[in-house]
Order: sequence, then structure tokens, then C-alpha cells
Amino acid sequence: MKIWARVGAAFLVLLLAACSMAELVQISPSETPQPSATVVTNPETTGTRSVCDNMVFIADTTIPDFTPIMAGQNFVKTWKIKNTGSCAWKTGYVLAWSWGDSKMGGETTALATEVAPNKMTQISVSLKGPVKPGSYHGYWRLQNSAGYRFGEALSVVIVVP
Repeated sequence: MKIWARVGAAFLVLLLAACSMAELVQISPSETPQPSATVVTNPETTGTRSVCDNMVFIADTTIPDFTPIMAGQNFVKTWKIKNTGSCAWKTGYVLAWSWGDSKMGGETTALATEVAPNKMTQISVSLKGPVKPGSYHGYWRLQNSAGYRFGEALSVVIVVP
């Protein structure tokens, strides 16, 4: 019984010391954590997954995010992307709208050419600015012929004044 009392007392002393130390530590405003970039993941799990399909976004070729677009204005969004998977993207691969608050009139678009692994290409979708002012977001993904969406989400973020 005495040993447990000593262990309990030692624990209590350590706990009090730790609490006292915690009171001495202060975080200055410059050490306040800053929010990091938001990584958007695909909320969909449809289609048959292929372990050889993958893609990364390289650059916005046209209409960078937060570009002002007039209400009802037609525009073409183009992205430069790279096939980082181990199989070629062939007939049946498409760019499909995945989620967001507006599809902006866009339609599923087939890849224009076959894209071998480690090669880059550009893909575009024709869109139209919504009629009401505001900020609009749409996210597009590549989809293989089995219906599985893969790779990084490609964003369209516009502001209608």
C-alpha cells in the first residue's frame, strides 16, 4: 500500500509541474497556425478502379481560377495535365463534371488523342457564365472507359460581377 501511495504522490508532483510549465508557455500571434491550401478529393466512388490510371494537374492554360466572367458569357477552360499512370489513356476516356455548385453548362468531353504514360496533353471544356452574380466553382475529373474517375480534380472557379 505504501508503494502505491508513493507512486501516486510522485505522479501528482509530475502532473502539477507539467501544469505549471504549461502556464509559462505562451504562443505569440506570429506562431498562430495559418490555414493551408485546401486539397479537394473526389466524393464519388463509381466505376471500376484501374490501378494504372493516374493524372496530375500541370497548369491552367486558359481562364485561371477567380477570373471574372460576364453573366451568360461563353468561355473555354483548358488545363494542361500529365498522365502519371502506367497505362495509356485511349478511346473512351473523358473529362466529366464531378461536383461543385455549378456545371456552367459544361458537358462530358472526350479526350482528343491517346495519351501515353508520362506524356502531357491539354484538355478543354466549353462553359457559360451563370446569369446571377456570384462566385461559382466546378470540379472536373478524368474518367476511364469503365466509368472510374481518377487523378487530381480540375477546377473552374469564376466570379460573375
